[in-house]
Amino acid sequence: MVRAASAVAAGVLVTVGAVRGLGALLLLLACAASVAAALVTTRASRGRAPREQLAWRWFRRAGWTIVLSLGLEALLAWLTGESWTSVATAGLTVGTVAATAMLYQAVQHWNRSHLDDRDSGEWLAGLGGTLCAAAILAYGTSRAAGAAAHGWQTGAHTVRIAVLLTLMAALVVIVLTAHLTRDWRAMTLVVLVAVILGSELVGYVGAVRGGTHVEASAVGVVHGWVGIALMTACAVTSRPVVRTRVDVSPTASTVGALVVVIGSVVMIVVDAVAPSGQPVVPLLAALAALAGTSRLAYMARDFAELTDAQRESRTDGLTGVANRRAFVERLERRLRRGREVSLMMIDLDEFKAVNDDRGHAAGDELMRTVAVRMAAALSTDGMLARIGGDEFAVLLDGHDHALAERTALSVLEAVRAPVVLDDELVQIDASIGVVSTRHRNKTVEDLLRAADHAMYSAKRAGVGITVFDERVAADADRRVGLVRDLRTVLTSSSRAAGELVVHYQPQISCSDGSVVGVEALVRWQHPRLGLLAPAEFLDLAERYQLMPHLTERVLSLAVQDATAWLRAGRAMPVSVNLSASCLTHPGLFTTLESALDSSQLPAGLLTLEVTETTIMDDPAKAVAALAALTAYGVHVSIDDYGTGHSTLAYLNHLPARELKLDQTFTSRLLADERTSTIVAGTVDLAHRLGLRVTAEGVEDDATRQALAALGCDRTQGFLHSRPLPLVELEAWLAERQTRRRLSERIA
Repeated sequence: MVRAASAVAAGVLVTVGAVRGLGALLLLLACAASVAAALVTTRASRGRAPREQLAWRWFRRAGWTIVLSLGLEALLAWLTGESWTSVATAGLTVGTVAATAMLYQAVQHWNRSHLDDRDSGEWLAGLGGTLCAAAILAYGTSRAAGAAAHGWQTGAHTVRIAVLLTLMAALVVIVLTAHLTRDWRAMTLVVLVAVILGSELVGYVGAVRGGTHVEASAVGVVHGWVGIALMTACAVTSRPVVRTRVDVSPTASTVGALVVVIGSVVMIVVDAVAPSGQPVVPLLAALAALAGTSRLAYMARDFAELTDAQRESRTDGLTGVANRRAFVERLERRLRRGREVSLMMIDLDEFKAVNDDRGHAAGDELMRTVAVRMAAALSTDGMLARIGGDEFAVLLDGHDHALAERTALSVLEAVRAPVVLDDELVQIDASIGVVSTRHRNKTVEDLLRAADHAMYSAKRAGVGITVFDERVAADADRRVGLVRDLRTVLTSSSRAAGELVVHYQPQISCSDGSVVGVEALVRWQHPRLGLLAPAEFLDLAERYQLMPHLTERVLSLAVQDATAWLRAGRAMPVSVNLSASCLTHPGLFTTLESALDSSQLPAGLLTLEVTETTIMDDPAKAVAALAALTAYGVHVSIDDYGTGHSTLAYLNHLPARELKLDQTFTSRLLADERTSTIVAGTVDLAHRLGLRVTAEGVEDDATRQALAALGCDRTQGFLHSRPLPLVELEAWLAERQTRRRLSERIA
């Protein structure tokens, strides 16, 4: 409807303009059409997208400015009897300058409507361009027309042409750089501005030649401005045009400001060499140069801020070294240029313990100190970056194998050097993986992955530094295959990758030798690799966020077996291990509830074992989670007690039922008096807190007797049995029960 009304209004204006010429009637019709368009634009623009609001605000202002200028011209035409001496002067000159300035701002904001980019200094470039164009036109007119150049009509045309030239230049640049040649709104605006500019040039030439008015030019100007008002109304009521590309060219803006400055300086020099006789020429040129220079200064400030922001975005805030983004960008540049490089991946060992024991402030200080030392250990072309957490990476030019190993050794020594924190010496270690383009394909992903595999190989072997080679590659490929197969096992019903099975290790009472429980220990029956121990895949499950699925599977199997024993008349408590990721996983309680409800196993027959390290990862969350578990009815055991950090401070608050002494204590119990003292103190403390004590790793009867003498409640280890599959466990239980019966009869 708006488009139809616009077409009718344009037809009436063209007809009246052709028949009657520029007069009050035409101007009144033009004003009426512009009022209607401005009203439509004002009302419809409020419903446009928020990002477009600023642009449409300027379009609205331009529309109402057109209305006011045409209304003023109509009034002047009526008062003067449609005489040219009063028509198309004051109203259109002021209106053209004001409306053009508003359209200039509108198109700048419209071009940025889909970007988080607001260039509030763009108007300086427009002002400078206008002043420079006005100076050039004034100089050229004065030199070509002499006295005719000083007429008021020529001056009015000069001002209007200058602002229109600036708007046209901005439109052309935006259309070309943002690829808007298929956007009817942009192209229509270009055509209409060109019509107005052409009409003004016709009038300008006529005024310069004889001071006479070319009425056709005024008709073109009026029609052009009304066309812009109607086009704006059509655009605001039309469906949004999807832009295939959003682009803002800072280069174009910079070049534009430079052109203004250079053009203005040239104009001042030319006027000094060949004076125009018009003082306004050097004044306009000087003002244009000032505006252009201000625009460049504005852009220089923005560029400096952008440079700072880019530097900050590529710098690690804690250590001041490069971050992962900067590291990857530099590596990509090296590889694109065909350069050979060496790469190191560094993981700080025992750093988390420092954070837990001494707090994050001490951990941050340690991280900064270690980063400074590692950076100092590098050659001038080496780049150190913090990849994340306690992981760093180093990039070296060239693939000199010996140099890379020497650098890795220097970095390792820098990490291992003691650091003074709170007047105490603290020492940590590191695991470093080294790779070069000689060992691996020259892609960022391959190099990072290879360095990561080498680093984990060094960590598992405890050797400090591992260079990526065929052995590491084979191990990496094997682990990748294991991860893929483990994901298949855990997320599908297919047995193509084997199945998880549970072996059980008995727990024996120290008082009467009876079997008082079993611990469920997972194994993986792999179709190609055979029976895999937990050490083969548990770290992979943890690293690739598969541990909650694995724990769910083990918990389900263990509960099923315990339920079967209970139905057979044997109430056999079963223990299942929980990792740190599982303890605080939101699905843990759903998994536990589902397993117990589906089996009807009493919660009291299930014990969940959590290591000291798991608890100390986040003590507050761990204590809350353990309290919720015990409230549900299951028991909690603190596994590997004595190998963690600061658990004693939380022991009074832990809702645990049992402490399990780590095998490092039981293995040294008979040979080390201090170990025996520690075990005795731990057992006494646990009993005073109402906890039972189970000793793991018991391999001989002398150790069992010593533990019993110290008050230990239960023992577990190869002395009694290795972990057994379900069928073998039942046979073992039956055999043990038979032996006990025979012993009782003999006794």
